Amino acid sequence: MQLKATITEDLAGERLDKAASSIWSDYSRSVIKKWIDNGQLLLNGELGKPRDKVFTSDEISLEPSDITEESWEPQDIPLNIIHESEHFIVINKPSDLVVHPGAGIKSGTLANGLAFHFNELTSLPRNGIVHRLDKDTSGIMVIARTLKFHKSIIAQLHDREVYKAYKTIIYGEVKATRYFDGPIGRDPKNRIKMKINENGRDAFTSIFPNITKNGFSLIDVEITSGRTHQIRVHLTDAGLPIVGDQLYKVKSLNPNYFSSEHAEIAHAFPRQALHAHQLKFHDTTGSMVDFCAEVPEDFLRLQEQLFM
Repeated sequence: MQLKATITEDLAGERLDKAASSIWSDYSRSVIKKWIDNGQLLLNGELGKPRDKVFTSDEISLEPSDITEESWEPQDIPLNIIHESEHFIVINKPSDLVVHPGAGIKSGTLANGLAFHFNELTSLPRNGIVHRLDKDTSGIMVIARTLKFHKSIIAQLHDREVYKAYKTIIYGEVKATRYFDGPIGRDPKNRIKMKINENGRDAFTSIFPNITKNGFSLIDVEITSGRTHQIRVHLTDAGLPIVGDQLYKVKSLNPNYFSSEHAEIAHAFPRQALHAHQLKFHDTTGSMVDFCAEVPEDFLRLQEQLFM
């Protein structure tokens, strides 16, 4: 069940949790706050914080659930740790791992694994998680380990000071650097999808060709904003859909552009071929740190099969 509402003038300027609890008065403010933290209540289609201010005509959507069924408790889930320090942890998230519990996902998430391996994280919001990757997107994530770093990295993300780079394999041959700046909002015809929408939030994506062959390209991607499904939406809108992306896949592709062998290989890839490769941010001393996550084997195998 999904509930939707539009912020009216009388609620403009209120905190998100207060406004939502006023609209859905059957739920307490503390429960609403929990759902915001769990990613079940979205503001204009994006994750928010309980303290975020709302404005007239903002759209909020809620998927309520029995929060007692959702577990942020420790579970022994293996983690690929790239770096561990006093203030933060850097991991390489595998594909097919949900970042945190939410609507329909009760446990077995990265958040549960973090709580098991780093028990102190249970005292931090969202077990230290400050950004997320889609379930089937692999790659690098930074996890806050102290309140000091948590505050710092949230501010850096907000101010777009965190460098985020990805690798992806797409349909189409990209031969030059390209830039995309279409604003992204919720797709009114499909609430689980995003789309380019003039009323959406600004989003900026740059792509750089790496390998182009056989009707496909391996490209490097940089983003300065962090909208839901941003890379997937911008590339699909440009006619360059990501191989394996089942949500944003195009209905038809020119059969003369790809060999039947390569088309079959791409079609069989079970997830979006998207990997978060690199993060740069400031640590608690103010120094810039730079981390990379190795590309997973399934991605490398696909790369070899399409470009050999």
